[in-house]
Amino acid sequence: MSWSNHLNKKIIKSLQIFEKIIPNTEQLKIISQTCKILEKKQKQSYIDKILKRNKNGVYFHGKVGRGKSIILSAFERELSYNTKHKHHFNELIFALQRIHFSENKRSKDTLVEEDIICKFQKFIYIDEIYIDNIADLQLILNFMTAMVEKKIFMLFTSNHHPKNIYKKNYNSKRVSDFRNYIEKTFDVFEFKNKRDYRKDLKVFDNFYFDNDKKTNFKQQNFLRKKIVGSAKKEKKKFIRTGNDFFLDGVYKDLLEIEFNEICGKNFGHKDYEIIVDKINFIFIRNLPTLKQSINDKIKRFIILIDMIYEKKKILSISLMNPLNEIFPKDKNNIDFARTFSRLNEMRSEKYIFKNLNKTINLK
Repeated sequence: MSWSNHLNKKIIKSLQIFEKIIPNTEQLKIISQTCKILEKKQKQSYIDKILKRNKNGVYFHGKVGRGKSIILSAFERELSYNTKHKHHFNELIFALQRIHFSENKRSKDTLVEEDIICKFQKFIYIDEIYIDNIADLQLILNFMTAMVEKKIFMLFTSNHHPKNIYKKNYNSKRVSDFRNYIEKTFDVFEFKNKRDYRKDLKVFDNFYFDNDKKTNFKQQNFLRKKIVGSAKKEKKKFIRTGNDFFLDGVYKDLLEIEFNEICGKNFGHKDYEIIVDKINFIFIRNLPTLKQSINDKIKRFIILIDMIYEKKKILSISLMNPLNEIFPKDKNNIDFARTFSRLNEMRSEKYIFKNLNKTINLK
């Protein structure tokens, strides 16, 4: 059996065990193609490397709910031996902004020190790439160039073809150069299956509340008491290297917190990961309309929702408006489609009862 066939079988088994899915025909085709590319990359000759005959990554794109992210996670599990080398795009951009990443600062040591990559890393996985400004475009281009220099193979997902990754006409030459760089550097695969499986899920109305503020407050309180009983509110300390912080509103393994508190502070991916690792129920109060004026909060909210979803924890939110009205597309450039799709899945009966503690009675 060839190496690519062996990896192909491992990826399919990983999806069945960890994600509880059997890949469809389109997914199987892309998994197989990616495995062959990885085998070819491993066996490339010295001449191939000099002439740069092989691509330096794979770019998956397609509409939401087609399985791009779970396939990316399966490759991470099998290629990186459960070492976490996956970043959400927004989280990576925050990290690169924090270290002022630029053309003259592509030090591997700096990236290692900031826990963006690690020593001897061979692969990196970036989920949900979408560009909404030129500064981010330049940051991610610098990062891609650095990864190519360091011979780190990249796997990306996006809801958009490279030609549509940035839709504004500003700096058209720079944008064109960026798109051309992606198509030259990566093998590009589209998930063409038409069905978004999340749309078929039956909604469970006991966790998302979109009435007036007073009613929402009462309903979330009632749900909290069903889950943790008469547990008292505590202030809990969360610890990670370089950033200890406290959160008020912890009831056993349930966190109850205002949107502005959880998404308005300078939290990053690692902070949210620590919170979600210790908390099984996240109750977010007063989720507002997500307008362009709070873009940083929206980006953190996207990272938080991805973390809750990936860790299979339970979310309750109280909203100022119905869920399908919280994100006015005409007033924002951020790509919110995947987050909206996941929010819908996380309120479904299938998701909640699959991941809920079986001892809790919600009836």
